[in-house]
Amino acid sequence: MNIQTTLLNAVLSYDAKGKQNEFFASIEQAIQNVTTAQRPLSLLSFTCSTIQSEYMCSDTPWMYVDTNVEGNNLSQDLKQLTKIITALRKIYPTDITILIGNTDPYYIYLQQFKNYTDKDSIWNEFEKRWNTYKQNLTEWISETYPTLQATVISWYEWEKQIEIEKGISFEAEYEDTLQRLDDYVDQKNIDWELQQLKTQFVAGKYFEQLLMPHEDILKDWVRRKFTEYAVQATWIYRYMPNSMLIQNEKPSDLRSQMYQPLIQKMYDDVLSIVYFFGVDNQGYQ
Repeated sequence: MNIQTTLLNAVLSYDAKGKQNEFFASIEQAIQNVTTAQRPLSLLSFTCSTIQSEYMCSDTPWMYVDTNVEGNNLSQDLKQLTKIITALRKIYPTDITILIGNTDPYYIYLQQFKNYTDKDSIWNEFEKRWNTYKQNLTEWISETYPTLQATVISWYEWEKQIEIEKGISFEAEYEDTLQRLDDYVDQKNIDWELQQLKTQFVAGKYFEQLLMPHEDILKDWVRRKFTEYAVQATWIYRYMPNSMLIQNEKPSDLRSQMYQPLIQKMYDDVLSIVYFFGVDNQGYQ
């Protein structure tokens, strides 16, 4: 059995969907590409900054970004992730990158920026918080799961780096996609997301310290969320080629679908996604 087949079988053995994974062909192609080029297998996992929702519409909205990593949405999966990465590395060189998806305060929850005419100053304040969070998360993972040897990347930093290197604008692509979102996304998924979002403004939920905004604002948030997923996935596809995203959000299938529209439209392809942490289509995260 050659290394390509061995590695593919190993990856699928940890995937909750196995060969029934809807991205099987893409996973197989990515593994063929990296093994042929003798490059490491590249696995990615998104995580979100922990938040303090009560600061979203305050005079110091950057405090919305918590610097305490406790309760991070990836923390419950890191033990399993370490086990899987360790096993894969015994077969083939494997890199794991953790992407901190930290630009939601701007691209989705735009209210945090609306009261500021000097956008650079508020970006600077957010960036300070993001840098601290990244440092704290990196240290915590290194101390708690030293064998994982993960690379932690701030999406904001990476986005700006790509913009400089390529002379392009994430925001321009985002705004264009937002205007044409109905061409890419099924309205029933947007409606479902809106109803789930409305449940998040009570004790124990994501926005527990925030009064529920007007429905028009919530509708805007949902459309922006679908847009951000689609554009971020496209950038990963372009600038982190042959990478596989580990799905760790809920509902699993919908979140995976949200990454695909632009890639399918522009490249007739998909972003490879694996389900190392199971499939949960009932939860919401």
